[in-house]
Amino acid sequence: MNAAFRRLVLAAALWPSVSAAQTDGPVRLDLTWSVDGPLANVRLAPSREVDLRIDAQGREAVLRFARPIAPVDAGILLRELPRFVEGVNAGFDTLLVLGTPGSTVVARRESGGIVIVVRLPEAAPAADAEEADAIVTERSERRLERLRAALEAQTGRPDVARGRLVGLVAKDPADAETLAQMSGLEQQIGRTRRAGELIDRAIAADPSNPELLAARVALHREAAGFVRAEPEYRRASSGEKRYVVGTTAEIPLSAAWRATAAFDQAHVDSPTVRRPGGLSDRFKGMRQRGALGLLHESEDGTRTHAQLFANSRTAGLGLARDYAFDRARLAAGVELARPYWDFTESLVADGTRDRAFVQYAQPWLLGISARARFAANRYGMPGLADGARSATLDGELRLPLDGIVRGAAASYMFDGEYPWRIATRTDPANAGTEFRPVPLRYREVHALLAGYTLDWRSDLESAWPLQADVSAGPAYDRYGRRGGPLLGFGLSWLDDGAFSGGLRMSYGRGVGRDANEFSTIGGYAQWRM
Repeated sequence: MNAAFRRLVLAAALWPSVSAAQTDGPVRLDLTWSVDGPLANVRLAPSREVDLRIDAQGREAVLRFARPIAPVDAGILLRELPRFVEGVNAGFDTLLVLGTPGSTVVARRESGGIVIVVRLPEAAPAADAEEADAIVTERSERRLERLRAALEAQTGRPDVARGRLVGLVAKDPADAETLAQMSGLEQQIGRTRRAGELIDRAIAADPSNPELLAARVALHREAAGFVRAEPEYRRASSGEKRYVVGTTAEIPLSAAWRATAAFDQAHVDSPTVRRPGGLSDRFKGMRQRGALGLLHESEDGTRTHAQLFANSRTAGLGLARDYAFDRARLAAGVELARPYWDFTESLVADGTRDRAFVQYAQPWLLGISARARFAANRYGMPGLADGARSATLDGELRLPLDGIVRGAAASYMFDGEYPWRIATRTDPANAGTEFRPVPLRYREVHALLAGYTLDWRSDLESAWPLQADVSAGPAYDRYGRRGGPLLGFGLSWLDDGAFSGGLRMSYGRGVGRDANEFSTIGGYAQWRM
């Protein structure tokens, strides 16, 4: 507990100097070596104290550091110790040393660094030695290929990693370890069906492996149907209060098809709302909206989602496609007459929005990820089908800072809306003037957020499946010339069983669509089938 508390304090202290700390992030490893008859001793001296995990087996030693490591001149060992070292591979936070055929490699921590000892094999009959060397070499090469694939996937190159694993599976279709690793990679990319098929093949090749059985249970759990309820209370500086309960559900119909449903109910108490006809009054009442859909996932991960929308006045439909490429995700869709609640006037009047959108997301090196979405919108209200038109652009750039503080991240968020047509009507309360039934305005919000995640099980070695998330940072609306802090906190119960849930709170000032300040408190409860 004390160690986790120290990490949390360190995270808070480091935010003002994140940029400076980044330049000193990777750990440098100084290599020295010596030879003593059949033994070669390689000493690694890290530039700073760092935790690591050592896995030595046969003629391989794998060192996984808790921080990224600087580039290592691996070729020097091949040149200086050709009888002892056959290969060295370094990337991100992992270093692999491969001894020559028949040798044995061990590694241990000592004061001031890590020592890797390579022992040459004792004399053996030539035929037996050649056969043993061939077997060891083949297994070692496969392990080395899998490690390279894991490093490539970790550093934002899943397409290269997938190509390497496909080559291994082509050579040995019954290699359970490679099939399991490829299943995990396909799941990471977003191809759930293909991931399930690969893990089933791995279990068929090694049916008594408990790790494979656990991986299949975890995969099936993630792909299971669910029902999720999300209550939320929101209060704005205008005096408006909203109590919203949203419910969503997905029910699997087959391996490729599932039914979807959503229903939202809101109780709104607003001191003043302008109706589409122009009159302003207090509103206190209920509003509902819902959606029914059908979702299809193909073997290559492409998802097609067709939906029907409805509220008490209108009905609409939507169609979206989400493509899962090896290195990116691309989505596009069209929505007609979808009930829209983002500003009070539209919620109260049962307004709708038509939209065509395209969205792109991609992971980069070192865990950096980015996403962007562009949309063309048309807003409508009862008696005013074309109330306003606009273009919206939003996105996020996220940078994990695990190399500095485990669980930390920084992100830049953008949210902009640019109207090009807003309908007006005569104001019944002021003769000779006009008003806008759809109160759209230019908006361009920029936000810089620092976040920290604390996982009870991995960070505190606790049996409780709790996870806490904290985020904070400044935000600024360039057009509204308003700015203020954005704060968020969440606490989740991520049990491996059927039920999970959590609480969340947030606060913002100067960046809302129709309020200068807002605060929310809510949560969720989810049941997996």
